[in-house]
Amino acid sequence: MIEHIFIYQPIFCLKSRQITAYECLARALGDSGHCYSGGMLIEAAIATDLSQEFDELARTTCIESIAEFKSDRQFFVNLLPNAIIHNPDSIEQNLQQILDLGLRPEQIVFELTEVEVLAQSEKLPQLIERMRAWGFGIAVDDLCGCVCVDHYAMELKPDIVKLDRRLIHGCSQFTLKQTLIKSLLESAHSEGILVLAEGLETLQDIQFCQELGVDFDQGFG
Repeated sequence: MIEHIFIYQPIFCLKSRQITAYECLARALGDSGHCYSGGMLIEAAIATDLSQEFDELARTTCIESIAEFKSDRQFFVNLLPNAIIHNPDSIEQNLQQILDLGLRPEQIVFELTEVEVLAQSEKLPQLIERMRAWGFGIAVDDLCGCVCVDHYAMELKPDIVKLDRRLIHGCSQFTLKQTLIKSLLESAHSEGILVLAEGLETLQDIQFCQELGVDFDQGFG
């Protein structure tokens, strides 16, 4: 038996150093007290061919949890692209749920997370545009990690791209990382896309990203 829970990691504006949003992270507690990470849960769902069901349940439960905060903040909610490709109606159901709970669609940023091979479909760009029309924000997770720069996600022109922690960690020390981050930042800003650095944990890395003009950060720093 496991109990699903959510934790909320703050997202900061690097310029003001103020909290601007939270990411809703799925966790589970086993009956022995062991905590299972979101990655472990998704891996288990994929292994049992239940990734769509897991994603829809996680989204619905997460939105219910967010409503209990009675907050005007934005919340980032993870989304598996394949799940909405296979069941487009699930997003409209989330929209109705959000309205019924007294939330606003503008408070939700759906974060596209690719942990399985993306199904070949022309539906995704259309679904993303429909979500935008409803007021949802769109972010792409793990850029330069699980998601390549020239990946399909960049064609969707998200509102925010999240640079993977493997690129960000130690960026104040490694010149190649600095060159890559500068290039990605300039390219994103030229298209009106905001950039979030994941995994900022040292003052030196924070200062480097801040001076460079990265918009947001997320991590234990």
